[in-house]
Parts: sequence; structure tokens; C-alpha cells
Amino acid sequence: MKVDLGLRLQRDKLIGEWLEKIGLAIFILTFWWPNGFYLGGDATFLGNFHSELEVVFPVCGIGIFLIFFGKFLSGTQNHLSKNQLLFLLSFLGFSALAAVFSVRPEVSILFLIIWATGFLSLSFGDSLIIKGLEKRFLLFLSLLIGVFLQKVFPALGISAILLGIGALLGIIFAMKDKEFRGRFLLILFYTWIVFETAHLGLILLAFLMLFGAKFWLPRAMKNVQKELFIPLIFLIGLSVWGIFQGNFRFGVSWGLPLKFFQEFQTLLFGAGEGQFLIALQDVSKNILLPENFWVPSSGFLLALSEKGFLGIFFLGLLCLLPFIVSDKKKILFSFLFLYLLFFTSDLIATENGILFLSAFLLATEKNGRYENGV
Repeated sequence: MKVDLGLRLQRDKLIGEWLEKIGLAIFILTFWWPNGFYLGGDATFLGNFHSELEVVFPVCGIGIFLIFFGKFLSGTQNHLSKNQLLFLLSFLGFSALAAVFSVRPEVSILFLIIWATGFLSLSFGDSLIIKGLEKRFLLFLSLLIGVFLQKVFPALGISAILLGIGALLGIIFAMKDKEFRGRFLLILFYTWIVFETAHLGLILLAFLMLFGAKFWLPRAMKNVQKELFIPLIFLIGLSVWGIFQGNFRFGVSWGLPLKFFQEFQTLLFGAGEGQFLIALQDVSKNILLPENFWVPSSGFLLALSEKGFLGIFFLGLLCLLPFIVSDKKKILFSFLFLYLLFFTSDLIATENGILFLSAFLLATEKNGRYENGV
């Protein structure tokens, strides 16, 4: 009996394309949503409820899986290079080893699932490059819904910082996209979201992206610069107003107790992912009150405490991966995420932040070269 392979391949390609579209919509619309499917941990381990002590698989992770299977069925996935595979296996192998030395290995090991899911995006090509009407609308709608829920229902725990980072990427993608009407209005909206984070680091980065566009935009997009004047003035005006109103947060938690690193293995491997608060309680002389629990404002300080110096090394390599393997040595997103990890911890303190970091950092063009960059 003969099988019509052509019809079967056409069917698989059609199914794959729809799975990719559905997965893309789920990921973009929910990347800021912190809740998901419970994997392990105990949020009440220290008495009061601390979401940092439990591990969940975010809803946006379903979108990543659907994109992965969709591209596999349609045969449009990127094939990984030896360097990419070597880094991926090294990163996950280190994470598994570090989990063995963590405060609660049964919890830290669960983060392997999150990181491995994020690394699936290495094969996505340009799926998560926000260009074209459909993707622009999805990101706009996602941020609009996210900001509304974050303002009206603060108990949901939606990160304003993660929304602000999404808006920063929206500004960059809007400037790099082809001609479309209303570009400056879209950038104005994203600029407002960045301002609403009240985070000086993000606001400064948005200013640098707008003011320094002539240095990183492709030559073919130089005409976009004239559309950035109004958003730039709008951001400056908001910032001046915010300073006088005292809206910005100047108090940040940048210190780490030295007792965190009293053992050599903690210096190398850290206390374990998701274990900062437990380790903080262990090194404290007295039982900490709920208001004394805090997470470092810097992602690198959080990584240093939870993943050790070796973890910092691998995290830095992850950010530099687009720069290392790109033929054209594109550096924009490597710089962007290194900067963000220095000034914020939301990208690695939450499971959906880890998936957001991995998915957008590792986005590539169809030819395998990294889209993000100059």
C-alpha cells in the first residue's frame, strides 16, 4: 500500500505552523504572568508565604513548547552548532551539580526544567523577533493587559520591572521594524510603561536606546531617527516630573552577608537556585521578621548567592552567547541583558523571568545569525 508522503508532509507543515502561531501568542501574552503549574517547594517554609520558595512552571512555558513542536513538525527549526550544544550541556550540567550542594537539592534541581525549557528557543530562529503587524499587536496587547492587571490587582504579583523590560524590547523592535504608521505612538506607549516602573536603571536605558539610535540602528533604518524626537522629549519630561514628585525608588538592596560564603563550596556553587531566603535565615543570628526578608536588587548578586562564582561565569557566557557565535559579532542584546541583570533581579528571580531572558536573548534570524544587535 502506497502512502502519499507529500500529503503527509503538507499536513505536518500546516499543523506545525498553527502550533507555532498559537505558542507564540501564548508566550507573548503571558510572559509577565508569574503563576503556573506547581512543581515543588514550600512557600510557607519560613512561616509567612514567600512565592520565591516554591517552583512553578509558568504558563508562558507552554507557549515555548508549542513553538518548539510546531517548528519541528514544519521542519523550520534552527539546527544547533557544536558550540551552542556544548554551552547548553555545560550550563545544565553545572546547574545539576550545583543543586547537589544546595540547601534544598530537591527544590533547586527543579530549575533545570525551567532553564532547559528556555534553551529550546535556541532552535526558534526569528519566531520571537517582534516584527510585522501580528506580533506588534500581540506585544502591545500583552503589555496593555499586563499593566492594567498590575495596577488594579497588585496581589497578583505581576512584576512591573518585567513589563518595563518587555516595553524596552518593544521600543527596540519598533525602531528596527519596517516602515509602519503610528510608530512614534507605539514607542510613546512603551516609553510610558518604562517610566511607570519607577526604576531609574530602566529609564536611563530607554533614554540611551532612543538618544543613541543612530549608533546601533542599521543604515537602512536611519530615517526612523526623526520619529524618535517626540518619544525622547516625552521621556525626559516624565523623568523630570517624576524626580520632583519623588516617584522614583532610590533605596535598593545591594549588600550580601559575608557569612553567605563561609564555605568554599558555597563560593563555587552558591546556596542553590530559589534558596536565597532560606540561606539568609540560616546565616542570621536571630529569627528574621517577615519585613526583614529581601532579595538583592541586582540579578548578578542574586546569582552569586544562589549559583556561586561558577554560576556567574555561566550566566555571563549565556548573555555573551549571541556575541560569541554570531558571524557579525552583534552586541546589542548581549549588552542589554548584561545591563538588565546588573540592575534588576526579576529576570532570574522568577521562573517566567528566566524563560523571558532565554527566549528573547537567543532569538536569531532565519539564516542562523543573531538578529539582536547592530
